[in-house]
Amino acid sequence: MVDTALVGRLGSDELAALGINTSLFSLSFILFNFLATATTPAVATAVSSSNNRAAGETIWQATSLAVVLGLLVAGGMLAKGRWMLEVMGADQSQQHMQDLALQYLWFRAFAAPAVLLTTVGQGVFRGISNMRAPLLITLATNAVHLGLDLVLMFPCGLGIKGAAISTAVSEWLAAGAYVSLVWGKRELLGLWPPPQLQPAQLKERCLPFLQAGSAVVMRTGSLLGTKTLATAVAARLGPGSVASHQVLMQLWVLASMLVDSLAVSGQTLVAVNLGQGRTAAAREISERLLQLGLGTGVVLSAIMLGGSPWWPQLFSSDEGVLGTIRDLVPLAVLPLPVNALVYTLDGVLVGCSDWGYLMKAMVGASAVAASMLVMVEPSGTGLEGVWSALAVLMVGRLVTLGWRYQALEKAATRPP
Repeated sequence: MVDTALVGRLGSDELAALGINTSLFSLSFILFNFLATATTPAVATAVSSSNNRAAGETIWQATSLAVVLGLLVAGGMLAKGRWMLEVMGADQSQQHMQDLALQYLWFRAFAAPAVLLTTVGQGVFRGISNMRAPLLITLATNAVHLGLDLVLMFPCGLGIKGAAISTAVSEWLAAGAYVSLVWGKRELLGLWPPPQLQPAQLKERCLPFLQAGSAVVMRTGSLLGTKTLATAVAARLGPGSVASHQVLMQLWVLASMLVDSLAVSGQTLVAVNLGQGRTAAAREISERLLQLGLGTGVVLSAIMLGGSPWWPQLFSSDEGVLGTIRDLVPLAVLPLPVNALVYTLDGVLVGCSDWGYLMKAMVGASAVAASMLVMVEPSGTGLEGVWSALAVLMVGRLVTLGWRYQALEKAATRPP
């Protein structure tokens, strides 16, 4: 959100370059979100049952994977950055935008290991029901990010390169903070001494984590792939279209972050209560979280819809971009209550470790949305077609996740 608001002041090409990079980095990083998603319930269950060694093994496995995968992502982006941007729609017919996007990518790629280490840290703290530490780290690093943006982008004249540098620095600071704080809880989490496992034992211990991880990767890849396809389609409609799309996507990101606390609570509290055999308590917590999620979504939708004559100006001064945003606001804002329910349901089912179904449901909903996106250009529906497909994606997820939740609730209340 900070980068979008400030980069929008540089011009529509800069905002479009940021939008393409945002989708590319989201796909590259969130694809490995299993490092948090699988870690949270595993740590929560282990700690609630006083099995600290199991928690420690999970954290060591996740940290090792984060370092290796982060280096691979950084290397791949530095080696194939221009090709990746062309796939995303920033081709040579839009040379200026491609050059700007490539500058951002080169600087931001160096923070790939930091992002994945931060992801592990978030999963660990969620697993021990400590939401304060991630909040403080996020506030502190975002403050640094904003300060560096204001200095590097404008007084130093680095423009979009300054935005990339400030983002990378803040991400490394966050990673360092998480590593330090997690290590400070090494006794609680069974981190020391490190687990000494033979190769056969290592495979046995890592298998459940990797199975969960593979399902989460497929699920996350389907979601991010669809959103990335949406950005690529918008990019092919022109810099103004992808700039407008970037602003509206940041609106969805903001809404998801505000509801994320409910999803995280679902992951942690449901996992802890199920680990202790308290099924009724887990069900009661889930119902309350869903009520809060729906209410939050309705309030956000009302605020964004009511403020639509003013808030787009925070992100751009281009009249063409502003006009497109205002035209699309109802299509982007009205689904926010649906989105909030989806995020909360997703958290509850993650707490149940229902990885297989989550993957299948996401693949199905994403396939429908992707089929609509590939028809946007041939049908001439423009950004309205892009956002209609994204709305269908979220409705499809709500239907499939809601059905699963009801099925699990009936199974839990059925007499033995």
